[in-house]
Amino acid sequence: MSVRFEDLPPQVQNQIQQLQQFQQQLQMLITQRQQMELRLMDTEKALEDLGKVENDTPVFKNVGSIY
Repeated sequence: MSVRFEDLPPQVQNQIQQLQQFQQQLQMLITQRQQMELRLMDTEKALEDLGKVENDTPVFKNVGSIY
């Protein structure tokens, strides 16, 4: 036996909607955290690589793509 959403009491409907919103927010936060962790790893790798070069070695920064 399945219960239709419309047949639930309004308070329960509201709680379900809030839960769905929280799940969406959590998923967004997880995605943002993963992106930040990737950026941190890239930055740490760049710093490690910079530590291996001589002080008089030219270093260039990639600022974007050329079209």
